[in-house]
Amino acid sequence: MKGQKMLKVFSILMILVCVFGLAAGAMGILDVNDEKTAKENEKAEAEAQIAQLEEGIAALDAKKADYETGSAVLEDSRAEYVTGKDAYELSKANYDERLAQFNAAKEAGTIDDAAAAATQTQLDAIASQLEVAKANLEEYEAVEAKVEEYEASQAHIEAGIAKLSEKESVKEKIAAGTDAIDAAKEALDEESIKTSTELKTRLYINAAAVLVAVFALISGVLGAGAANIPSVGKIKGGILFGLLSLVLAIAANVYGYMNDYTAYTILLSALAAETVISLLYVISVFRYKSALIELISG
Repeated sequence: MKGQKMLKVFSILMILVCVFGLAAGAMGILDVNDEKTAKENEKAEAEAQIAQLEEGIAALDAKKADYETGSAVLEDSRAEYVTGKDAYELSKANYDERLAQFNAAKEAGTIDDAAAAATQTQLDAIASQLEVAKANLEEYEAVEAKVEEYEASQAHIEAGIAKLSEKESVKEKIAAGTDAIDAAKEALDEESIKTSTELKTRLYINAAAVLVAVFALISGVLGAGAANIPSVGKIKGGILFGLLSLVLAIAANVYGYMNDYTAYTILLSALAAETVISLLYVISVFRYKSALIELISG
């Protein structure tokens, strides 16, 4: 019968293109889900970094007055500290030497009790002076340690802000006068919205590819059945699902190109194949229908 072989061929092609569409669409949906998870993790990490920087900035602000005071103390007392430290180290070395000589003399029994008592008193006095000098040095060093800790935290925060500011979108906002942290937040929100929109669009296109594949499978099965054993119900069903497959495939292709998804070659190839084969299938099923009508009328 006229059109019977053509319908069989395109029915089989519809079934084959269904496999391609299902595979491409399913893989695409999985990729979208994986990328969504990755983007959500990246956003959470970025938000955590921004939060840490904000906490660090707040902590620095709270310690700023102490830092400025400490810096002034260090600047005013640095020369005195250096001189005092040198004097302390020299005195400590002399003390240790005298103490060692004194202990050696006591052990050898070359010093009498009176001289030993007098020497011990002198050594105790020197030790007390050394303790006072050491305490003064440690007080200075404690202030110095706090100042260095503040400056290290400040450098860490500045490095973190610099890293956030590497993105072009953040640079533009900073150049426009926005605070670096606020600029990073705004850029992150904008990027999240853009990514969400893109992923939704990709999900819709992949879902459309899967749906077209399902319609193509139904059409192919109905068409093959009608070609083997003519049936009005199968022909009507083939026409209906064939048209649904064609219209949805065309819409998905247009939607994909409008949203610049030409990079997703496998997906768009599957949609293109579904569109072409669906069109040829619809033509073949209509020709087969016309041939049946002519045969019945004749």
